[in-house]
Amino acid sequence: MDHTLLFNEILSAGNVVFDVGGHAGDYARTFSDVLGPQGRVYSFEPHPEIFLALENLAVRCPAANIFPFSYGVCDMIGQEVLYAGGDIHDPSTNQASTLCIEGANSYRLGSDMQRFKVKTITLDYFSKELNILPDFIKIDVEGAENRVFRGMLDVLQESHASVLFEYSFFDSPSPLPQHFDTLRSLGYMLCIVDFVQLLGSPPFSWTNIADSSNNKLNNKIFSFFDDDVFICPHFLCNVLAIKRTTHLQLFTSDRLMPITEAVHLAVSLQERSTLPIA
Repeated sequence: MDHTLLFNEILSAGNVVFDVGGHAGDYARTFSDVLGPQGRVYSFEPHPEIFLALENLAVRCPAANIFPFSYGVCDMIGQEVLYAGGDIHDPSTNQASTLCIEGANSYRLGSDMQRFKVKTITLDYFSKELNILPDFIKIDVEGAENRVFRGMLDVLQESHASVLFEYSFFDSPSPLPQHFDTLRSLGYMLCIVDFVQLLGSPPFSWTNIADSSNNKLNNKIFSFFDDDVFICPHFLCNVLAIKRTTHLQLFTSDRLMPITEAVHLAVSLQERSTLPIA
């Protein structure tokens, strides 16, 4: 799904967005345009070098509604080590960073990994200190999602904020992360707004994928059961969590499709139109 279309459907002028993992501000720029001058985008980026680009974007923003913060968002207030890609010749890793030590490996961050000591904050603390509640939260933290959610339980209980976050299913035998259950227990409905299915056998190639960008699947919303994600190996997606009391207009019958049906259709289209599957 085109995320700009999604944001236009969910957000209104004057809303408040928490942009967690703001990077250089690509999402912040889009949020700024959607929310207008009366809106507020609070964007958090702990990487000291990338934060400078986010800060520069905020200064130049015509709507003056982007507020950058050089913090890593997690479940504690203090300082932690940020692991970051450092190979300038590898664009797939040199812009990635995480507080999650499990994600601090050469596959994700390249061979020339950097380390920075950064300040950390929780969204619950930030929300209370500024006396604001978000209407929408975007999370992109390279594997540290559970820690972000543990630090924003009060925000989720007190607000009606929708949440967009990344998730990857790679043949993992482990259960789904705790924040799936946390969101459901707080009255959230979970769905998938876009996906990439990596086809063939390892090592996977980005030239051999099936995804939701084609005409038959574009701008659909995909429902799923927890068991579904374990029968779709090598699967990347963005999960949208919406309070059941809000934004239900998104779930009209012509927009909603089961994820198993969508993946089957995407793979079928891929087989007919591109390189043979290995």
